[in-house]
Amino acid sequence: MTTKTKTAKTRSPYRFPARSRADMVTAIMLHSDRHDRHFCLMSFNVKTYGARMDFETLARTYQQANGPLTPAQLRAARIVHEQQETEATRTGYGLHYHAVEDTRTGLTDGDAYAMDPNGTPRPTVWEFHGRSGGYAVPVQVDGMNLTRWSYEEDARADLMDPDVWNFEDVRALYRLAVVWGHDLTPTNAAREVEYQAAYLLFENYAAEAMQRAETMPEEHAAPVLVLWGHETGGAYTREVYTVTVTPEESALLNDDQLSALIRNRATAAANRHHRASNPAPYAVTADEYDPTAAAREAQSVTA
Repeated sequence: MTTKTKTAKTRSPYRFPARSRADMVTAIMLHSDRHDRHFCLMSFNVKTYGARMDFETLARTYQQANGPLTPAQLRAARIVHEQQETEATRTGYGLHYHAVEDTRTGLTDGDAYAMDPNGTPRPTVWEFHGRSGGYAVPVQVDGMNLTRWSYEEDARADLMDPDVWNFEDVRALYRLAVVWGHDLTPTNAAREVEYQAAYLLFENYAAEAMQRAETMPEEHAAPVLVLWGHETGGAYTREVYTVTVTPEESALLNDDQLSALIRNRATAAANRHHRASNPAPYAVTADEYDPTAAAREAQSVTA
């Protein structure tokens, strides 16, 4: 006896209940809007304010799609992510900006939203409208101009007129409207931006650092001399603090950046030790001051 195994079918998320021209036109017109005083037959809110750019979200997003990363790779990527956040604060151009641009390009240049639910190509020209460009607007579908109208009433009248739009074109436009209305939402746009940002971070910006991190030792210590207090007669209170620098930081940062990192960590350690913020200590890195001599001098100075 042969047992037949049923294969579960993937249920489409799209539903097309409209059968009459009037119902289809009504469904299409639900997406109509006006931007900058211009009527748009269809407009979809794709603002990405809900996108999360924190490292944990991007790491989880990337690993869900590509598999787990090693702890060393994650440490290296986190450093690059911090650098990107600093760059975004300084210039306004960081991961979020570039991920949004890639997401927009995927819509305007890709074919995912230029075909009907059956896979039939429906060449579509997209534009972004609104003050922040947060609305995706199809301006042309299958060569049909969707920007010809100034008022909603005119668009509805044309779509209802079989001498202007035949039934097959209206039905094709209706089916596209259902798909776009389902997919092109702020929530889905934000998730796509997170995916694009994760790809940019792990596949581009941090790729070299992640590769280097796999071949480096766990960490190394960098002793530094902290000159503490006000200068009095050319002398400072001298103390030695030891800070750690990860191999990923050593690989990623240039000499000036690494020196600043060590200096900042030593300064923070001195402040924690003395519970003071004024006067602030000044740290001299090991590159600028011989650590052995620093330790010997610290022992000879009474704090």
